[in-house]
Amino acid sequence: MKNISLIVLAALLCLLSLSSRAQFTFTTNSGAITITGYTGAGGNETIPDTINGYPVASIGYEAFHGSTKLKGIVISSSVTSISDFAFANCTGLTSVTIPNSVSSIAGDLFFGCSGLTNIAVNASNPNYTNAGGVLFKKNLTSLIEFPGGLTNNYTIPSSVTTIGFYAFGGCTLLTNVTIPNSVTSIGSDAFTSCSSLTTITIPNSVTNIGDDAFYNCSGVTSLTLGTGVNSIGNYVFQNCSRLTAVTIPNNVTSIGYGAFSSCTNLTSITLGNSVISFGNQVFVNCSGLTNISVNVANPNYASAAGVLFNKNLTSLVAFPPGLTGGYVIPNSVTNLGDYAFYYCSNLTSITIPNSVTSIGNSTFSVCPGLTTVTIPNSVTNLADGAFYNCSGLTNLTLGSTATSIGNYVFGSCSSLATVTIPNGVTTIGNSEFSYCPKLSNVALPSSVTNIG
Repeated sequence: MKNISLIVLAALLCLLSLSSRAQFTFTTNSGAITITGYTGAGGNETIPDTINGYPVASIGYEAFHGSTKLKGIVISSSVTSISDFAFANCTGLTSVTIPNSVSSIAGDLFFGCSGLTNIAVNASNPNYTNAGGVLFKKNLTSLIEFPGGLTNNYTIPSSVTTIGFYAFGGCTLLTNVTIPNSVTSIGSDAFTSCSSLTTITIPNSVTNIGDDAFYNCSGVTSLTLGTGVNSIGNYVFQNCSRLTAVTIPNNVTSIGYGAFSSCTNLTSITLGNSVISFGNQVFVNCSGLTNISVNVANPNYASAAGVLFNKNLTSLVAFPPGLTGGYVIPNSVTNLGDYAFYYCSNLTSITIPNSVTSIGNSTFSVCPGLTTVTIPNSVTNLADGAFYNCSGLTNLTLGSTATSIGNYVFGSCSSLATVTIPNGVTTIGNSEFSYCPKLSNVALPSSVTNIG
């Protein structure tokens, strides 16, 4: 009887082990388990210490991603690391318990967990702690993760110096956050998709704002940048669609790629006197923007009639997408910068003077209102995508001194019917006239030696 009981007990333990193991997919590497997926029914779940006799050491990338029926998760004391988006979009998750063994946590752990109200950490964990359900580094100097289910207002503790990567990402119920003067750095995607935020005030202590930090904060109507900020990263305020006016303070030296793109209600922006670096597509799809002004003391940039130029007006940097009708480029301009008129859907005509020698990459790309363009003889080269997807363009005249036409310059110009390439052009790039269904005739001169 005793032996039978032992056999039964062993069988039961085996069944329990198999049942636990069946909840997860995993990989084994160097004698340690990484959980890669969850197949359980949901509810409250405990991650086991071992699977197949090996310790469960880590929770992998997106391991529980989208497990909407998961309610609570207790992480075993064998786990030392938790990877990016491990519990992302677990919308039913309300609580998480992190053991003392965890020494590495990705900053975007609970993105989209709209029901999560509490992240608990074992008090003996030497690396992390929690306060008010919020996850911090042990000394409370870095805010790692704010639970997406917490609502209304939040004041960041004055001990915090760094707001981490995705720290508030996807917190759609957060209406206001107070950032103390102790904070010096705001990480990439820190507040991305916080759609209920209405006001952003960056204190003077902050010197750097990471890429996408306030991306898709579609409810923001007011933005105040502190005097310490010297760099605005790529796409930081993209799709802050309710912003109407922005003033960049004098301390800011660089504005990243697409920083204010798709801010559709933005009507004006003022650049301070210290901006020395201005990325491409900063205002793409800002369909309401009609004025870009620059502090007169800025030694690098200037504005004329709301258009952004370099200081001596020899290079046109950015044309406001909200301006309508035709535009005559000043005679001082020799260069049309990359993406300078990109996505200017209200532009109906453009006059390019003989002073212009260079047209940059995608300069007039996606300008569907343009119907006729004349390239003056002064222009010798058309860069890649210069008129790409100008779907209304029917008539194009190239200057007689042109020598090369870049890749896909006229791609997707769906109304273009006839093109004459002037004698002297030697190179025609890749996909030059791709998706031009109405193009019936192209005349090539004998000078052409290379066609992409």
